[in-house]
Amino acid sequence: MNGDWQEKLRRLGVTKGTRDLKVPPRPPRMSLPSRRAETTLEQLFPNGDVVENGMGTCFVIDTVYPVQHTHGQIALGDVRTCDAAVVVPYTSAELSDVKFGRCLFFDVETTGLAGAGAWAHTISAGFFSGDTFVTRQFFARDPGEESAVLHAFTDLTADPDRVGLVTFNGRSFDVPLVQNRYFMNRMRDPLSDLPNFDLMLPARRLWHRRLGSYSLHALENAVLGLERSAMDIEGYLIPLIYAEFVRSGDATDIQRMLYRNRIDLMSMVVLTTHIVRAFADYRQLHEPLDLLSLAKWQAQLGLWDSAEANLRYAASLDCDIEQWHAILLELGAVIKRRDRRAEAVPLWQQVAHTSSQLTPAHVELAKYYEWHDRDLAQALHWTQAAQALVPARDWIQRQALAHRAERLLRKLESENDS
Repeated sequence: MNGDWQEKLRRLGVTKGTRDLKVPPRPPRMSLPSRRAETTLEQLFPNGDVVENGMGTCFVIDTVYPVQHTHGQIALGDVRTCDAAVVVPYTSAELSDVKFGRCLFFDVETTGLAGAGAWAHTISAGFFSGDTFVTRQFFARDPGEESAVLHAFTDLTADPDRVGLVTFNGRSFDVPLVQNRYFMNRMRDPLSDLPNFDLMLPARRLWHRRLGSYSLHALENAVLGLERSAMDIEGYLIPLIYAEFVRSGDATDIQRMLYRNRIDLMSMVVLTTHIVRAFADYRQLHEPLDLLSLAKWQAQLGLWDSAEANLRYAASLDCDIEQWHAILLELGAVIKRRDRRAEAVPLWQQVAHTSSQLTPAHVELAKYYEWHDRDLAQALHWTQAAQALVPARDWIQRQALAHRAERLLRKLESENDS
């Protein structure tokens, strides 16, 4: 039986061992797509150089502009004539003696937004040198060059002519991140010694009401009159672009990343000029909602004269009815706060007579006539007018107005009885 089985295997070509096995034929060779040739940093940036210091080497790119260069609608050099003392009431007293022409305009590009592993592969600074404005970008070609980038940036800050920082969201993000990287590399942090004017706070205060955004790119389009070229990229792509460069060595997209970074620096310069001019003279702002935003901030800071003058100017500009009502209500609030309520009455009356939805003016008039002019009939009239406008779902305001109306009716009955 066993012999019959072996005979069948021999007829099928099955042999014992591997000596007589035939090698299978090779598959045909497939042609692979050719890889894009690497484009180096040196090819893309003839104005760049490899810089060596005590911590190693990194790539540094200087781009130079004349101070007359216009970015959007403002020349870069105009910021040198801006008085930093103007911004002190809105920011910090530490900026009182700062000259913007001697500041570093500071920005970073990182490997991510958060976490201990995030670090700045690009640290850049813009500064004035004679009759030029220079953007200097310190770039780490791989993670091992981080300490050399930090060391090179420290050398720039050591210049006694650099007396402050200007950033956009740098106080919350860029500066703490770079300070942490100095700490991780056991190096002295040079940023703590420099007063920081962060542009994000005034940007949010001045333009968020009108634009719904206060990002640097939104401000470029709507405020600075600037359009970026097709070279620009979205910020979320930067970590991916850098990781691909480290992997492949191809710097093609690094050119676009550093373009974005350089434009950010220049936009910070002209945005500084625009903000300081607005603080110095509110008439530099031409949009009623921007003026209203500035006035509200001034009122919160107790800058009553500036807030009132600002609002009177805003009320004189062409605007839609909603904006006009908001400006008059804020102006009335400022005048009331300055204990000149009788002057606010015509403002409240203008709003009340031209609005079929707003009730704050009606309520203010009711308060004024009840407690200051002692005209209870007028107070009741404006209270009832407000009641007619309040929607049924606003139960709290309806209850408050009903309580006021009942009190006024009791007072009127008491007067009539006497």
